[in-house]
This record gives sequence, structure tokens and C-alpha cells, in this order.
Amino acid sequence: MSTQGIATPQRRYTDPDGGDWTDEAACRGADIDRFFPEPGRGATAIYEAAREEYCDGCPVRLPCLRRGEAGETRAKQRQGRHGLFGGLTPVERADRALVARVLAELELERAVSRA
Repeated sequence: MSTQGIATPQRRYTDPDGGDWTDEAACRGADIDRFFPEPGRGATAIYEAAREEYCDGCPVRLPCLRRGEAGETRAKQRQGRHGLFGGLTPVERADRALVARVLAELELERAVSRA
């Protein structure tokens, strides 16, 4: 059975604590086009719908955003920003202050939940 078009990771991703987070992702098994729509017509609405359905309240939003940021460091030189990671759109991730603020908020939520 092909998994093309389904949001299942090609490889395992780990958070800084060394744990695999992908099995806990709210989007696991979702249509990948919801997170990587064609740029332009309707992409913003697609991102917003996916964020609302999957990202808001997802228990692994922090490592997902980190994964998106790490991948973009390499990819943006070739193709630009694309995709919804950790609930942030490409335009939002281009705002470094916003990314830093969201990462700090997610880190705090994680620390509080572990306390």
C-alpha cells in the first residue's frame, strides 16, 4: 500500500531529549497536502484549517516546529519556505521574532507539564 500523500514520516525524528515524537503527532496519517499545499491560490486557508484541526493542542508541536526550522535552514537556500510546522505557516516562520516567541511559549508549556 502506498503512503504517498499521507503525513507519515519517511524517517524518525527525535526531540532534544532523544525521544521519537512522530507517533504522538495529531496529524499522523493525515493527507500531507493539508500541510504542504501548492503556493498561491487558497494556501493560506488550507494552512489555517490544518492548524485548527491538527496543530492547536497537538502534544508534539514543539519538536515539530524545531524540525521545520532545522529543515528550512538547508532548504530555504534552494526552494524557500514551505509547509506547516508546529502550527506556523511559511510566512509566520519567516518572522524570526514570532518563531522565538512561539518556541519560548512551547518550551514553557512543556516544562510546566513535566513539573
